[in-house]
Amino acid sequence: MADSKERTYNSDMPRPKHIPKAPAADTPSPQPVSPAPHTERAQVPTPPRHTSSPPRKEQPHIPKKISDADQTIVLNRQAYTEQPPRRPGTGQPSRTSSPGEAAKRQRPAQPRTAGQQRTAPGVSASAGANAGKPHRPSMESAPCQSRKPKAAPKKRKRRGGCLTRLLTSALVFAVLVFSLYSFLALKCIGKLDMVDTGSRITASRPLLSESYVTNILLIGSDSRDDTRGRSDSMILLSLNKKTDQIILSSLMRDMYADIPGYGKNKINAAYSFGGPELLMDTIEANLGVAIDHYIEVSFVSFASIVDAVGGVEITVTDAEAKAINQILQDEVNEIVGDARNSDLLSQGGQYILSGKQALCYSRIRHVGNADFQRTERQREVLTQMVTSLKKSGTAGIKRLMSSALPQVRTNMTKGELYKLSLRLPFLLGYDMLQIQIPAEGTYSDDRNTSAGWSLIVDFDANTELLKEQVFADE
Repeated sequence: MADSKERTYNSDMPRPKHIPKAPAADTPSPQPVSPAPHTERAQVPTPPRHTSSPPRKEQPHIPKKISDADQTIVLNRQAYTEQPPRRPGTGQPSRTSSPGEAAKRQRPAQPRTAGQQRTAPGVSASAGANAGKPHRPSMESAPCQSRKPKAAPKKRKRRGGCLTRLLTSALVFAVLVFSLYSFLALKCIGKLDMVDTGSRITASRPLLSESYVTNILLIGSDSRDDTRGRSDSMILLSLNKKTDQIILSSLMRDMYADIPGYGKNKINAAYSFGGPELLMDTIEANLGVAIDHYIEVSFVSFASIVDAVGGVEITVTDAEAKAINQILQDEVNEIVGDARNSDLLSQGGQYILSGKQALCYSRIRHVGNADFQRTERQREVLTQMVTSLKKSGTAGIKRLMSSALPQVRTNMTKGELYKLSLRLPFLLGYDMLQIQIPAEGTYSDDRNTSAGWSLIVDFDANTELLKEQVFADE
């Protein structure tokens, strides 16, 4: 028997499996496929033909030491393969579909520009061709596709934005107006002749006083040439917060009163004896009303204030017009430095009286009901001054600052005057109430007193009247 290695086989004999079969004569031999050149559009490679190959001899498994870097790569690949398949180019998982549906979704790829053809490093060109197919991750294609960044959440429009801007603008405007008003008020206050309060006498009786009532004594003096005369007019100005009223209480100058330290005399003599302080003490001692502040004006300053607000509108009778002309000729024109016959009235009627004409009107005593009607005229002039001040506006305030206020004297401090000025816009809307002291039925006249003709007054009855009217709480 011949050696098995030299044995030959014919075509009829069975061929062992480890010997490959020769190709047929008419079958062309496979040609080596050269790599396709890189083109603008990736080509789908033709899958290679499967040929039988001799079985490999299994080698014994030798464990290999894995480095830290290799272990990290393996772990990353395992984490990637555990993720569900995603659609190419999106961060959404792919949906399984039948082959028919997949074929319907496949569309011919559109040509892309050079900028769009770029692929991530490590991604083969065939990835673009398989964009419509379900993605099958493998261990060989490790790099994962980047997720599409989430869109930034839309900012919610803040509600009330327009209202907030409107309120802010209104607040800024209010601050500006308040600052301007405070500046003008402090400038006016600085023009006043502010003096310290002199010595006062402690009242021996309880006095009417409430926190919601402010009492200021308005004094009109007939002082001339720096000599202090008697108080020609006395009006208690009361501001009641609860009733929103301005109460003008005229104190008749012929009341026979007890002047502390000087005995019995007409009440207007107290100013001549001891100035505004003794006059306030006298009113407290007889009427029982607490008074701490005063504002004093002379003849000249009163006329300047009326001129500053633009005059006062008064209706006068023929008798009153004649009396005004007489007072102008006798003393007022001389005091203010005008000619004796200047600014005379022709007859009675409705006039806008100038400062000196209004002063003469306030001093009329022998027309009508003597001193009672005189105090009524004084209150009328004060009321019309407030009305004219409202109409004059800023121009009237400027005239007050420049000419009238420097001639007004007060014992109120700068802080007290500023607080009062803050109330001025509200005070202009208060109701005006006029009172005459002594009230009707509470007095009698006596011509035989030590001071001559005087009014004998029931002061207790008038104190009750002031309590009801000035200190009302509703």
